[in-house]
Amino acid sequence: MKDCVLLKRWDPRHEMWEHPRSYLAERLKDPQYWMYIGDNGRCAVAWGQIRVLSTHCVLSWFVAERHRRQRYGTEMANLLKLMAPRPVVAKINVARPYSEHIARRLGLQPQPVMETNERLWR
Repeated sequence: MKDCVLLKRWDPRHEMWEHPRSYLAERLKDPQYWMYIGDNGRCAVAWGQIRVLSTHCVLSWFVAERHRRQRYGTEMANLLKLMAPRPVVAKINVARPYSEHIARRLGLQPQPVMETNERLWR
């Protein structure tokens, strides 16, 4: 599972994925999850996911730390938004201000913080 190796290398502190192998295995079997790897022509730099629900889509993205602040996250999130078949929201941990910045660039507005320390952006 090359994607699992990639996720482990990108996220050694487990910011996003504590168990990348089970995370990927579950989502690859579930048709409501659409996952993507973004590259810059030389290497993979970002991961994106669209979770398709009945009324909306939940967008998720992660950029390898060494590739942050180069607009790859914004590009990935924009592409996810364009591919989503329904209105979009993003659920972002408040400890990730770089992802909140990307949500603002998408035109999403923050909602109150939930018990999970995440904020829904609509």
